[in-house]
Amino acid sequence: MTTAAVLLWGAVPYVALASFIIGSTWRYRYDKFGWTTRSSELYERRLLRVASPLFLFGILIVLIGHIVGLLIPQSWTAAIGLSENAYHFLAVALGTVAGACTLIGIALLIYRRRTVGPVFLATTRNDKLMYVVLTLTILLGLTATVDANEELSGAAGLAGYRTLGASFDGPVVCVATSGGFKDAGVGADDADETVTVDGSWESARPYLGVPDA
Repeated sequence: MTTAAVLLWGAVPYVALASFIIGSTWRYRYDKFGWTTRSSELYERRLLRVASPLFLFGILIVLIGHIVGLLIPQSWTAAIGLSENAYHFLAVALGTVAGACTLIGIALLIYRRRTVGPVFLATTRNDKLMYVVLTLTILLGLTATVDANEELSGAAGLAGYRTLGASFDGPVVCVATSGGFKDAGVGADDADETVTVDGSWESARPYLGVPDA
């Protein structure tokens, strides 16, 4: 793994999380009455009634999906009868729908700010920067989810399933987004070998015990 990859995937997420917590705490203590969008329903309601719920509910589902994907162990989902196949399908499907709703919502909010005179006049440089950063983040996340839907569901995703039989001792590592695989065997101390596949079905087939056609 390159230094850039370590910084991008290993360090930046924690820096962003720390920035969110520290920045929100500081602003709540010293600028709690400054938390405002500088616009309101009084300026325009038709677009806001559609855009705001789309964005808010979409981003909420995205947040919940990340929490479940990162913090909920596989044993919990298995305990309620949710197979890894079903978990992956739900994660990618809901992630795609939630991401699309969030993107449509923020697009309508940006359109509203640009076309509604009073709202546009109340828009600051910080607002504009926030919209750019937020939209870019949503696009990157949605792109990753769509890529996961296209690639992981076909070949590499199967390499992460824990359906290899009781005789299998080593870990199967499948790198994904928040819809990734919570494999309890990954990183086990007694593992003899870690297998990496390139994402093609032919590479994944031998490790899944699937006979040749």
